[in-house]
Amino acid sequence: MKIDRRTFVGGGVAAIISAPRLARAQAAKTVRIGVITDMSGIYRDVSGPTTVACAQLAVDEFTAANPDIKVELLVADHQNKADIGLGIIRKWFDQDGVDVIENVGNSSIALGAKYLIEDKNKVALVTTAGSSDLTGKSCSANLVHWSWDSWCLAHSTATSTVRTGGTKWFFITADYAFGHAAEADATKFVKAAGGTVVGSVRYPYGSTTDYSSFLLQAQSSGANVIGFANAGSELISCLIDMDLLVASCFRLSEMALACNTSRRRVAGVNIWRSKLKFLERKIFSRRFLVMTIASVRLLKSRS
Repeated sequence: MKIDRRTFVGGGVAAIISAPRLARAQAAKTVRIGVITDMSGIYRDVSGPTTVACAQLAVDEFTAANPDIKVELLVADHQNKADIGLGIIRKWFDQDGVDVIENVGNSSIALGAKYLIEDKNKVALVTTAGSSDLTGKSCSANLVHWSWDSWCLAHSTATSTVRTGGTKWFFITADYAFGHAAEADATKFVKAAGGTVVGSVRYPYGSTTDYSSFLLQAQSSGANVIGFANAGSELISCLIDMDLLVASCFRLSEMALACNTSRRRVAGVNIWRSKLKFLERKIFSRRFLVMTIASVRLLKSRS
């Protein structure tokens, strides 16, 4: 089936793009996608260049199948600062003719962008901002939240953890939108499964490097599970500090960890297209690796 530009931009979001703007854009036959992500901060390794590589792969596959439609990819670093991120998005919409923003990678920015997207009647494809508010109280007809959020991670992992003995929880939480949502969602499922939350602490997001004091609070709380509601390099730092204080830990999810002081166990949630055959997965993985390496090299050459 031949896909035209109108179908591509409007199909997934049910005619949320106005007809006059579509007519002008159809004539130009160019779709502009703005990938706004963390290219230099704490989420660089779980988003950043990897996100750009994924977007480029999607563009390559789409344009190969639809050569009549031109797709432009713009990339920007929001630096995990809401004012910078929203300023970039506003400029893209007002001056650069961007039709769709993709990734976002920071829940505070994604939630703040909701009003810009609706006002300009644009589209957001959010793939790594994880707050469940994006499809809850802050949902929008102009926004697609793709693949995962704090609700699905908490539902699958917190429930199973309590059922296997991790009944007393202490949360160490990044003090911003995703951290708050992750802790709230996990707390709900911990209690629903019969567990309790014995304490929590929130730390300044983006500026904390030493987590030992928070881990000591958790250790002295009587909890047998420490839930980390954070991600990226902050999560790595938590694990390094935790290694000095506790004997074992088990994985709660890609974006949150739980630590158990009495036994070593690993569990996780992963998002993957299981219908792909082995050879297809192998080919895709190699293409993705090559594209990611290219993105990282380009980033380094600009720094």
